Amino acid sequence: EVRLRSRVHHGSHQECIYTLMTFGVPRKCFPISPSGDLLVDKHGEFLAMRRRQEAAWAARNHTSHHAHLHENIIVVPRNDDVLLGRGRPFQEHAGNMRCNYVVLSTMEKYEEASRNDKTTIARNVINKIKGYGGRFLKQHEGVWEEVDDSEALRKISHSFRTHRQLLKAHQSSTNEGGNNSKKNTSDKRHRED
Repeated sequence: EVRLRSRVHHGSHQECIYTLMTFGVPRKCFPISPSGDLLVDKHGEFLAMRRRQEAAWAARNHTSHHAHLHENIIVVPRNDDVLLGRGRPFQEHAGNMRCNYVVLSTMEKYEEASRNDKTTIARNVINKIKGYGGRFLKQHEGVWEEVDDSEALRKISHSFRTHRQLLKAHQSSTNEGGNNSKKNTSDKRHRED
């Protein structure tokens, strides 16, 4: 069954962009410039990518051994998917932000765990993400492919390490800021005397 849904967005260009971003549509996908010009360069890139994909699928499907590969290729990731990669587009993807929330919510438990238990906790994070329909995807030749659990485990373990470093840096900057404010307060007291 195919179900079509549409929603009309109105307002200024900026308001429409922000509204679409709440639905998981990245700013760069908006096909109209602030001046009202139609932007077709991304559409041309998308068409070229689709032609490459279809040619690859046709070549693979000539043998029955590779006929199942067409089903494993993902053109557009869902909001629940975790995208493996670097940079702001990956960080701002809804699935990656949700993954970070799950990692942060288990961070304390992870830090107190033994090495084997850390692996179990990371696997539980993967299962939780998969439980709500998320997949771990990596881009390859213009399409997204689901990675195996070992690569997903590396991604989650890396997230725990990254958050540990960020939390330590935040704590040290907070402690330094706290020490400076105490020093400034004591300096003020001496000046007043």
